[in-house]
Amino acid sequence: MLVTDHALLRIRQRSRLSADQIVSLIEHGAFVSLGASDQYEYLLFYSPLDRRTKIAIVSANRTTLVSVWENDFVRPAGIRNITKARVLEVKKLWKRYVFDKIVVKQPRNVLITLYGIYRNKRIFTHEFGCHTTHGLRLSDVIGVVRDILATLLDAVECNRALCEDTVIFEIALRCQSTQRLVCHRMSKDEWSKKIQAAV
Repeated sequence: MLVTDHALLRIRQRSRLSADQIVSLIEHGAFVSLGASDQYEYLLFYSPLDRRTKIAIVSANRTTLVSVWENDFVRPAGIRNITKARVLEVKKLWKRYVFDKIVVKQPRNVLITLYGIYRNKRIFTHEFGCHTTHGLRLSDVIGVVRDILATLLDAVECNRALCEDTVIFEIALRCQSTQRLVCHRMSKDEWSKKIQAAV
């Protein structure tokens, strides 16, 4: 996930967490979505160092962190309120995130699915089936998806004249034992860098 200069400034002003820590929380699904407006999505997350929740503003495709808000900022119409239930839920997600970080990773069966997203709609799906991994991080599965993803990226590149907007690729990982779902969503250029780094 990219982090804008504006986001870095606001994080320094409004949170004791680093940009990398906030990105990690988002990439591991430790947030509650409050909805989207004007091409931005508002994600409620818990900051343990601040001992309160904050709001991450991300691009609609979740590839860029744009800003971090306090809870009492005036939100656009259509963005859900921060209720007690949502705060409790996001704290539970944070605890799960911490637990996953500290426990010894045990092999698990993970269902891997690749989606192509264009203008917020899924335009294709590729099922990789279940694979044994040690977690739900992208690094745990990049070897499984690398070759097919590279082929699809090449196909999009060859046909990019047909696409006025960016095609986003999303890898969905669902643990078969816990049914926990984690999604990794990036643009073509970001996936290309990940694939090159994994070679």
